Amino acid sequence: MMIVRTAVAVLVAVIVASPTGVASASGAVPERGVDFHLRLTKSEPASDQVVSAPAAIRLWFSMAPELAVTTIKLADAAGTAVALSAVRRGSGAGASVEADVAQSLAPGRYTVTWKTSSKDGHPMKGDFTFTVRAGAK
Repeated sequence: MMIVRTAVAVLVAVIVASPTGVASASGAVPERGVDFHLRLTKSEPASDQVVSAPAAIRLWFSMAPELAVTTIKLADAAGTAVALSAVRRGSGAGASVEADVAQSLAPGRYTVTWKTSSKDGHPMKGDFTFTVRAGAK
């Protein structure tokens, strides 16, 4: 009985010590900072950036997103939707997706809203804003 209690106490200590609260089947604790779900790592335009009117919205993730469930939406400061092309895989290396902006953007603040999932099926979403500077084309 004492061995079982000791084993349980060790397992609880491992899980509590884990930054994610998860121990692997081998009992090893995942490295600190290891993400189990996809997250946005970079965007063009970047969050809060002031830019010339972008031709596309590009998003990079920590792992490959499932394209079939990925959406990117763009809205102006009044909340009016701005037309984008269909979302596609990014042309460069990495886990990126992109959508072309279908029209020239007027100066002002814009909000990008995205939704996706990785192969684990866990849905992720987020948003950020950027500003198109006056006189930018």
